[in-house]
Amino acid sequence: MKTFSVDIPRAKDFAEVEHDVPVPQDLPPGSYWVLASHAADFGATDNVVEAAFVWVSRLAIVSEGGGNRTGEGVTGYVVDVATGEPLAGATVKAFVQETGGYPQRFKAGIPVTTDREGRFALPAVQGRQAVIHAQIKLDGRDEAMATEPTHVWQHDAEREHHAIVLMTDRGMHRPGQIVFYKGIVCLAD
Repeated sequence: MKTFSVDIPRAKDFAEVEHDVPVPQDLPPGSYWVLASHAADFGATDNVVEAAFVWVSRLAIVSEGGGNRTGEGVTGYVVDVATGEPLAGATVKAFVQETGGYPQRFKAGIPVTTDREGRFALPAVQGRQAVIHAQIKLDGRDEAMATEPTHVWQHDAEREHHAIVLMTDRGMHRPGQIVFYKGIVCLAD
């Protein structure tokens, strides 16, 4: 556990204020909970405690999305944040939410390895949340990163389809008022 204190300027008008807090530079790569409190003892009386889950890593997972059509996988890239270069040979796996039970658990899927362009393709499990996790050794250090939970929902619409969008001239009308509307026909491909 690492603790540190930072003085934050007082807000004068109760408006939301953002303040950047420097991160300790000696943190090894990994995942951390950051807890912040006005009171040094993190007590429950006259205090606010905030929590955030963060990763210290040189990895980034860039998602292409996918998984929404039958047979389509979840795809993306693993890149080095320091250089922007894709990372070949990273191990990537999806942790998929199991059905039923509390607390909800995530089960590790079959790992895949990124290709020379840093690209991965994982099978999608429809209707469940998934967390994508990537791991690789860079410069002798184990680096890892994970996404926030994301949902994969199947909607097998044709790749090319028409859609009509109708809009009225205002959000509310009084009884007896004439409603003017316009429409736009779109071709999505």
